[in-house]
Amino acid sequence: MNARHAAAALLLLGLLGCASTPDGIKNILPDALKKDERPVIAQIVSTDSKERNWAAESEADLFSRRVSEYVVPFLPAERYLNELLDRVRKASPVPELPAKVYLTSKMSLAADSTEGHNIYISLGWLESVDSEEELLVLLAHEFGHLALRHHDSDGFFNAQKRLKILSAFIMSTANQNSASVGADKLSTKNKRVLNNQEILIQLMDALVHPMWKREQEVAADKFARDILSKLQISAKAQIAFFDRLAKDEEQVALAKKDAPVKVDTDFTLGGVLQSALDELKSYQHPKAEDRANEIAEYADKFYSEVRKEPKSSSGKLVPKGLDTLRKSPQFVSLQKNYKAALEAESAYGNEDYELALKKARLAVAKPTENHAYPLTELLKALLKEGPSLKAPRQIARNRKEIDDTWRRIARLEERSWTSYAVYFDNTSDSLETKQKVLEESFRYFREAPVLQVHRVTYYSKWGNSKKAEELAGVCAMKSPEYRDLCHNAAKKGSRKS
Repeated sequence: MNARHAAAALLLLGLLGCASTPDGIKNILPDALKKDERPVIAQIVSTDSKERNWAAESEADLFSRRVSEYVVPFLPAERYLNELLDRVRKASPVPELPAKVYLTSKMSLAADSTEGHNIYISLGWLESVDSEEELLVLLAHEFGHLALRHHDSDGFFNAQKRLKILSAFIMSTANQNSASVGADKLSTKNKRVLNNQEILIQLMDALVHPMWKREQEVAADKFARDILSKLQISAKAQIAFFDRLAKDEEQVALAKKDAPVKVDTDFTLGGVLQSALDELKSYQHPKAEDRANEIAEYADKFYSEVRKEPKSSSGKLVPKGLDTLRKSPQFVSLQKNYKAALEAESAYGNEDYELALKKARLAVAKPTENHAYPLTELLKALLKEGPSLKAPRQIARNRKEIDDTWRRIARLEERSWTSYAVYFDNTSDSLETKQKVLEESFRYFREAPVLQVHRVTYYSKWGNSKKAEELAGVCAMKSPEYRDLCHNAAKKGSRKS
């Protein structure tokens, strides 16, 4: 962080006396950041999971994930990963805690857990790990977030945003009711209150929330170390995990270095503060090297007597389940087809539409002929092929293939929002038809919070600013984490109209 950003951050902290010191910040948070000298696994308190409808929450979360990325419907991998997760869960203090693993299409090292108690692991992880133990490290880390109830923090921060929105509504009503008795003074005072609330929200989002997230990552790493010790798995697996992450971080850093630099030209106080906030928000994950060092100290403290190489009861250090899965003809074909889909996507981005179509046709072969990712890449390429065709027979064939591909997509049990975005952005269907499809997709994806932004964006884009503004208000109350994105999308439409 440069000096200008650091100064802005300090100024922002100074605006709120209660949060101007580390202790002050921790005092306004739940107990999650308070020190506990016991092993992390000993700090977990079992809760009655029967109070929540986990199946419904998991399903809603899965549909929400399909809005933002492709989930790979490949049962052999799902079954295998969930068997590994069961080993982690049974070794934990909360074996009854629900959780399920799903596979995503990303070829990078991507994994996360969610409030709906789903864990998402990328194809990239499944391909790159050297051993089953390394996968257990990853799954133990993600399950640790669930066992330690880290996702409760999201509810804490979203509650602030709901409070601010509710305050604005109440004050607006009060202003209207007191129009005859000093409404201007009341309005000025209320604006100051709302502005202070907004500063607090921005501070929590940019500084406290990332700090909390970093604490959570370290805690989940420690939980994984606890679980691995109970499973009698060598510390080498966790070292290999961090080494792999460190190499991935290096590659990402090199890619960012080669990317065009965005020049910050807003030197107003507001611009400086926003730049500082944006940079602070990017520090949510500690570096892999720092995490490895933290775990080494933790292991020395609690597990120094078991630093030798423990083996499983069978005497085999690396079970064969991972190799069996990766060598299966189905997985080899799936891997090949998804890489073809990725190549099609890359070619499309480079405007090589002929190559994109060629790769997309390869991607829809068995066993992925009914997967959303390959079909969506095929649809994109076919839509680009159409305008270049001149012969009536070729145009008719292209039109038929587009219609057939869209029908296949619309009938999938496991769809992706990206397919719908391609349809809305590239087809010539009427606005009435598109709005009908938009509402149908909103219901299919179980009214996923993240979809609120897309819904507002399209109504705004199609010139229905009144509907966009109405939906932005609904979005702010139901999904406060997307409040700003929804309002900005609605404003774009109102400016155009």
